[in-house]
Amino acid sequence: PALHRVLPKQWYQRRVRVPDFEGNQITLKKALSNFNDLLKPGGVLIIDHRNYDYVIKNCVFPPNSHESIYYNSNRIFNVTTTVSFVNGKCEKIETGMYVDLTDTDLEDMKGAEIVERDGKKVCALLLNTIPQYPHTLQGMTALLKEVFTPALHRVLPDFKETKEEGEDPVYCVHVVTKPS
Repeated sequence: PALHRVLPKQWYQRRVRVPDFEGNQITLKKALSNFNDLLKPGGVLIIDHRNYDYVIKNCVFPPNSHESIYYNSNRIFNVTTTVSFVNGKCEKIETGMYVDLTDTDLEDMKGAEIVERDGKKVCALLLNTIPQYPHTLQGMTALLKEVFTPALHRVLPDFKETKEEGEDPVYCVHVVTKPS
């Protein structure tokens, strides 16, 4: 509601999010299948996901992830990441973060609290933990190739044509083109 005044526009724009209630990706497969049915010949689907391969390996997001298009805000801080494994397999990743409300008309917002940021006390709101399914690059690629066959499939790390040496992308961007 009022957070749109302090968060970047990308955060409150409408997005398609597909929950995985059963834990077997059936809902996601059905959603992708519906997109496949909607795409006209020559149509393009662009779908991105975080670099969960990095998160699973390191239990944190890549170092530059808070500068990405989704975190393009100097008000976000103290981002926490929890990686949950069951029988050696990553089952869930959760993210939490604070939004700095200093010098906004939201400082008296319900739930706002005084916390430390960079050695200073600030008024902030803790955003609830956000659970995420850990889509790996290999897993999402296989899923897209299964659903979109035949199709041209490309992966763009952080929307770039190539990954720079030693750089870990924040997002894996899949571009699927339905044949003409």
